[in-house]
Formats: sequence, C-alpha cells, structure tokens
Amino acid sequence: MKESKQKDHYENLIDPKSVEVLLVTSASKKIPEIDPNIKALSEAVKNKNFIAETIENIYANTGISKFTIAHDLKIDCQYSLNHHKNLLFLQKKYNFKLITSPSSIIMPSQLTASITFKLGLNNVQSKWLLFWEHDFMFYKKLDWE
Repeated sequence: MKESKQKDHYENLIDPKSVEVLLVTSASKKIPEIDPNIKALSEAVKNKNFIAETIENIYANTGISKFTIAHDLKIDCQYSLNHHKNLLFLQKKYNFKLITSPSSIIMPSQLTASITFKLGLNNVQSKWLLFWEHDFMFYKKLDWE
C-alpha cells in the first residue's frame, strides 16, 4: 500500500500538461568577445520551417503542447525581421505565446540574449519549464513514468 501511494505522488509530480516550453530564438548576433566586427547569422533561420519542426518534434516526443517563444529581434537586420514575420505566421498555426525583445545588431548578443531570456521566463506561467534551444531535436520519446 505504501508503494502505491508513493507511485501516485510521483505520477502527479510532473506531466506534459504541467510543462511549458521556452524557446529563445534569434536570427543574427554580434559576438564582440571573438571579434568586434563579426555579425553572425543563424544557419537554422535559412530554413523557414525550423521553428515548426522544433515545435512538432517536442510535441511528438514529449506530449508538451504549451510553448512560449522569445525572439531577440534585431530591428536593424533584415534576416531578423524576416524571421519575426515567420514567427508571427507560425504563431497563428501553433498558438504559442510570442514575446518580442527589440534590440540592435550592434548590441552584444550576450546582453540581448540575456534580456530576451528573462522576458521569456517572466511570461512562462506553468508549474514546470523546459528550456529548449530553438534548433535542438529529441531523438527519443520522453518516458514520463
């Protein structure tokens, strides 16, 4: 009997309905710690479907359906503006919460990514959080038991 109560306790501890995914995304960044003149583009954003593929992969492998996407939007970078338009389009299809953190390509990414991450965290309202890189994928189903 004691084992059954303990099992029930753990079953209610965490499940896909109590978890929200936080994805922080950016199309471009400045990396002054490497070279003050480097402005890098994310390879992933060249594929307009990569965010959709990430969402679908997470859902298929975890059952988690609640997502918040925080976008480090570089207002002076066309790649970033295009990425944002794509996020707005995908938001209608996948019904995720989109948080936008406007910044500039001349600002260090360590700063702008930190601000974006904090904004995303402040908008997560679930009991549990899964922080996931915008271009990572699950290769196995998550066993919740």
